[in-house]
Amino acid sequence: MLQDRVVSQGLIGVRYSPEDGTAVLLEVNCETDFVARNAKFHELVNTVAEACSRELQLKAVDGASYHKWSITPELLASFKSSHDKTLGDLTALSIGTLGENIVLRRALLVKINSKECKISGYAHASDSLPTSKCCYLGRYGALVIYRQSPPSSKTNTATEQVAEQAGLLSSEDIGRQLCQHIVGMNPESIGKMDDDVPEVIVPVRKEAVVDTRGEGENDEPVEEVVPVAADDESRLIYQEFLTEPTMTVRDVLEQNNMEVLDFVRFELGGKTQEAEATDSERG
Repeated sequence: MLQDRVVSQGLIGVRYSPEDGTAVLLEVNCETDFVARNAKFHELVNTVAEACSRELQLKAVDGASYHKWSITPELLASFKSSHDKTLGDLTALSIGTLGENIVLRRALLVKINSKECKISGYAHASDSLPTSKCCYLGRYGALVIYRQSPPSSKTNTATEQVAEQAGLLSSEDIGRQLCQHIVGMNPESIGKMDDDVPEVIVPVRKEAVVDTRGEGENDEPVEEVVPVAADDESRLIYQEFLTEPTMTVRDVLEQNNMEVLDFVRFELGGKTQEAEATDSERG
């Protein structure tokens, strides 16, 4: 039966609206890359994203900065499309049309308090038009939630004018670049802005030292604090910024009075966390 076949291909979908403060990150799987490139399959992924966005309209932030909802495959299949059919039914029809097994694997819904923070999204590589209302498609996707503080009152007006004339990026542009960075560099956590330069304690063996008391050489291993290698850094803010490697993400955030509150990264076929019935929130 088609439903028993292994699905190792597919697409990640990213749909977000800065105006509404909503975002969806999802994964739909199929058997082959050939079907993943099919317009009918793209249409199904877009329909799933639209259905998720409608579900978000019914959810509230309730005073928090943002909420995240992790959706199980079973719950995702029960969502209704604009044609009043469930996503499960539409998936079954797509299986019959495309001749491959198709699985609604996972989805994450996010809603923010737009007065307190912003949201941006990105999919690599994108097959859709770059508008915030559409669903970006790719093999990787990311969402980032961030806030931007007002410029310091000490900032020189002339400096601001020069920066504006130089065409510096807006916070929305930086938000999208942060998503690109998260896709490319795969950080595991954010890190703390008030931490010092990241260091790690590692065992090292110093050169043998002759004991002057005639008791032989002392070459016992000792611990030494050394900087974390850039390529090994798993905390977002300490990584070299993907689009400007001469700076760290922390440098970029400080330069623009920005703070990353949370991020999510999906990779096609990547590991999934157990979906929770309750939502995850940050105040």
